[in-house]
Amino acid sequence: MLRKKEIRGRLFFWLLLFTLIPLFIIASLNYDQLRQDYLLGARNTLTLDAIQNKAALEALLASYKQRLNTFGVNQILQTLLEEFNDTEHEEGGLGRLKEKADHFQAVELEEFFQTAHFIGLRVVGVNGKVFIDTQGRENGQDLSSDIAFQEGLKEVFVEYRFDSQGDSVLIVTGPVFPHAIDRGASIGVLSLTAAIDETKRHVKAAENTKHAYLIDQQGRVIAKSIPEGGKALPSRVLEQAKQGGEGIFENSDVIISVQNIEEIGGALLISADLEAFFGPIRLMRNQLLLVMITLSAVGIFFSLRVSRWIAMPIQSFKTHLNTTLAELKKGNPGKQLTLQTGDELEDLSDRFNDLIELLRQKDLGGDAEKKKFEEALGRSYKELADIKYALDHAAIVAITDQKGIIQYVNDKFCEISKYSKEEVIGQSHRIISSGYHAKEFIRNQWQTVANGKIWRGEYKNRAKDGSYYWVDTTIVPFLNSQGKPYQYLAIRTDITRRKRGEERLSYMAHHDALTGLPNRTLFYDRLNQAIAQAHPHKRLVALLYLDLDRFKIANDALGHAFGDKLLKAVAERLTLCLFEGDTVTRVGGDEFILLLPTVAREENVTLVAEKVLEGLRPPFRIEEHEMFITGSIGISLYPRHGEEAEILVINADTAMYRAKEDRDGYEIYSPDTASAKTSRHLEMETNLRHALERNEFSLRYQPEIDLRDGKLIGGEALIRWKQPGVGIISPSEFIPILEETGMIIPVGEWILRTACAKQKAWQEAGFWPGRIWVNISARQFRHGNFIEMLTRVLEETGLEPAAIGLELTEGILMKKTEEAVSTLQKIKNMGIHLAIDDFGTGYSSLSYLKRFPIDVLKIDKSFVDHIGESLQTESIIDTVIALAHNLKLKVVAEGIETQKQLDFLRNRQCEEGQGYLFSRPLTAEAFTELMSEDRCFILTERVSYGNAMG
Repeated sequence: MLRKKEIRGRLFFWLLLFTLIPLFIIASLNYDQLRQDYLLGARNTLTLDAIQNKAALEALLASYKQRLNTFGVNQILQTLLEEFNDTEHEEGGLGRLKEKADHFQAVELEEFFQTAHFIGLRVVGVNGKVFIDTQGRENGQDLSSDIAFQEGLKEVFVEYRFDSQGDSVLIVTGPVFPHAIDRGASIGVLSLTAAIDETKRHVKAAENTKHAYLIDQQGRVIAKSIPEGGKALPSRVLEQAKQGGEGIFENSDVIISVQNIEEIGGALLISADLEAFFGPIRLMRNQLLLVMITLSAVGIFFSLRVSRWIAMPIQSFKTHLNTTLAELKKGNPGKQLTLQTGDELEDLSDRFNDLIELLRQKDLGGDAEKKKFEEALGRSYKELADIKYALDHAAIVAITDQKGIIQYVNDKFCEISKYSKEEVIGQSHRIISSGYHAKEFIRNQWQTVANGKIWRGEYKNRAKDGSYYWVDTTIVPFLNSQGKPYQYLAIRTDITRRKRGEERLSYMAHHDALTGLPNRTLFYDRLNQAIAQAHPHKRLVALLYLDLDRFKIANDALGHAFGDKLLKAVAERLTLCLFEGDTVTRVGGDEFILLLPTVAREENVTLVAEKVLEGLRPPFRIEEHEMFITGSIGISLYPRHGEEAEILVINADTAMYRAKEDRDGYEIYSPDTASAKTSRHLEMETNLRHALERNEFSLRYQPEIDLRDGKLIGGEALIRWKQPGVGIISPSEFIPILEETGMIIPVGEWILRTACAKQKAWQEAGFWPGRIWVNISARQFRHGNFIEMLTRVLEETGLEPAAIGLELTEGILMKKTEEAVSTLQKIKNMGIHLAIDDFGTGYSSLSYLKRFPIDVLKIDKSFVDHIGESLQTESIIDTVIALAHNLKLKVVAEGIETQKQLDFLRNRQCEEGQGYLFSRPLTAEAFTELMSEDRCFILTERVSYGNAMG
């Protein structure tokens, strides 16, 4: 039984607990957060002070070095030192140079000290002997073993030293060269002694709670700033900060910001005394503590009053209740609980009296069980309502009977299907069927759930408006007492966006980006399927290999953008020539393959070939141009001309080559066709072996333009072969044969020699075309005497190495990388510039790229072509330019043909470019004319010629 004091005591305790404890917690958290904010502010402030002081110190040291460099090229000083080094001077003096040295010290050095904060200067000969000392120390002193002298012979050296009294002084030492331009080896050392006062001025702390130290690499204090009344940092703290490197360091006493001063190998420390720094918030903490004590006193008083006010009616109710219970024990049920308080306790006493009356009339046990059942039933209904609420907000829900008739759908079902509840209830799921899934798929689903198992899968459905959507579906069967399903619950989530993304990725992986036709991967997949299906039925499969006869002319004449539009138009016409189930694919350039998977007779294939050629005859109207294009078709048949996909494609290509000789026709593969192609290859190889001695090769020069001002800055040398009786042969045809046969070695040397000789002739004629770039093949680069050949050509032509550049592809460099790096370094040491050509089309590793001693990255034309059409391509170009700039390399864009491409590249800070927008490859004479007219290119609105002087 609770006594009166116990009731009041417990009420007092809980009231006190729920009023004061939260206040203490809130105050503690606020104080801790305030302390963390102060500490963060201290870190940031110290770091900022350290960085600012470091910058000031580095600027001071830089000014000293600049002053020394400026004075180091003094011609009088250079002359005196040269004479001093060459003269046998008298022991202990300057000999006959003394008068000149005194005049130099009185005139030149006096002017020097008027403009710099120096307290002394020494001039030391190359042998380490002191020549001049403004501080009056003995001349001729030997400093050859002094580290400052040894380092100062090579480059400017900065050092803080300590004298015998322990005071620090700054020594700045640097070489004196014989000439200002072509410096050569140093002839002596100039050593400046700077006052430490300038250093101390920059070693300072902004507030009186901070300390500042400048220490050398041994941890000795060079200069310091301690606030008035402050304590110096212990040596162990200085050593700990020095060993910890750059950053913020803390211990129980101080917080330190360290910034390394690389020039002296030391560090700058800014520290703050935590005790002094946290003074303001400790005062705030004491004030807060006083407030909490006051609030505690008020809380105690309030709790005592409230507990008494609450406890008195409760104690009164308890007294009356005890009296009534005592009467009931005596068998006097008529005794009533009388309590007149006018509040809830009086109402409680009335309920108690009603309970007594109920106990007199009814059996309490039966009513109690009924109440428990009702409470359990209410909880079950609540749980079911919660589950339904969660499902309706998280998923698409439908319930059907055992026959699949919809009994219930939620709002999300109606939202995604566009049907109302009235339209779908009573219907089967066929109402949203898309017809996409095979019957076997549907049958497997029904068999699973009919056996009482849960089914999971992905469905493609159709909404009321005809649109399609995908759902991830789980179907749960509800089983009766016999284990048979009587209802099915379908829970779905919308995955339409994911499926569409997968479909886009699949489409991009299997289709040509330009024409939208199936690419090689999808073509070979369909060809292999056609062969597998044709084999058991002994059907024919046909391939028609199409090459456009006049496409190159259009592409060269009107540019690649026009060529791309023409290829799209050709693709559309080819698609119209096919029947359902046939495939047309673009395999590269202007070549297409048509796949006919089911062919009854060979005659049907020739009819299709004639239909394709006829479809190409009408002119193509693109922009303001009208273009006539013809084609040549090679045909191969499965299994007659091969039983494997690759063999069929090769044979169709061979037949196309034979058809191309007749122009605008088709040819069915035969062994004679293959031999004809081989004969053509052998004939070209034979002619190439004599082309060099017959002077059939020539060079063209593709101008290279500075995209910042439009000036001509160089060119790329390109080989051309004009065969008598045939005309110009495309490099794509004869260069692979040169590589294959090894003739690229002598031909490559001819290209290099011709380009170097022409470059030398231009220089002697007074022209400066900039740098001429020459392409180097893989076989040339890996040839054992490549470096020897390169050296010989430069010596024989008399050309400076800096006037020539070599272009190599990524594939060359990524094979035998260590050997490639070694060869590149030898070329670089000769003074020749290096470029990676067609960058982005190979397999470069960035870790290797940093090792290659290259100067230029050339962005491949295939990327430039798609500027304005592909965000992915533009992102690649942005990445290449950023990468090049980070590696301190120049960027050249190849194949610029439109103003849009030019504007994009200039906005991305691409420095140089070349392409048909500026000029086609020119003969040497035309290139000379371009230089002689001093032309530059106007880069805005449209590219045109302008006068470089205007």
